[in-house]
Amino acid sequence: MSPFILVLIVILYIYEGNPIFFTQERVGYMGRPFKMYKFRTLREEGTKRKNMPVSRDTSGKETRSGKKLRQLKIDELPQLFNILKGDMSLVGPRPLPIDDVKNEAWLSNIPEHEQQKYRDWLRDRLTVMPGVTGLWQISGKSDSDLDNWVEQDYKYLNTHSAFIDFKILVLTPFLILKNKKKS
Repeated sequence: MSPFILVLIVILYIYEGNPIFFTQERVGYMGRPFKMYKFRTLREEGTKRKNMPVSRDTSGKETRSGKKLRQLKIDELPQLFNILKGDMSLVGPRPLPIDDVKNEAWLSNIPEHEQQKYRDWLRDRLTVMPGVTGLWQISGKSDSDLDNWVEQDYKYLNTHSAFIDFKILVLTPFLILKNKKKS
C-alpha cells in the first residue's frame, strides 16, 4: 500500500496543501493513549457533536477531496502506520478520542439511570486492540445511534476470533463498494 499512499499524499498536497494528515489522541488497548492518523478530510478539525461520537455535523466542512476520501474509506489508510506501531489492529472496536473517554461530558445527554451502561462499555472495549474496521462498520448501521454501536461492540467482544476477524476483513471492501454505488 505504500506506493498508493505516497501517490495520495502527493495528490492531496497539490489539491489541498498542508496539513495532509489529521492526527488525534485516541484511547487504545488497556487505556493506553496513542496518536491516530487519518488523511485530513475537513477544513476545520473540530466538528460539532450531537451524540458522542456517532453523529457529527460535517456539512460544508469537507475539503474538495474529503468527501470522496471518506466515501471510499481511504481516509483511514494512514492507520496502517498505527498498526505497524502496535497501536491498532486491522479489526476491533474503533478507538475513541481521549476526551470522550476521560471527560465523559457527553454522558450529560443520557438519562442518569443509563449512564453506567456506557461507562461499562467505555471500560470493556479497552480489553481488545482497537481496529481500523470492525463489526460496527460492517453492520451497515455505523451512522446510527449510540446504542447500536454499543451492541455491536459487545457482540464483537463476546465472539471475536480469527475467523470473525477474517470475515470482517473480507466484508469491509464489499461494504465500501456497496456504499459507493448508492451515492
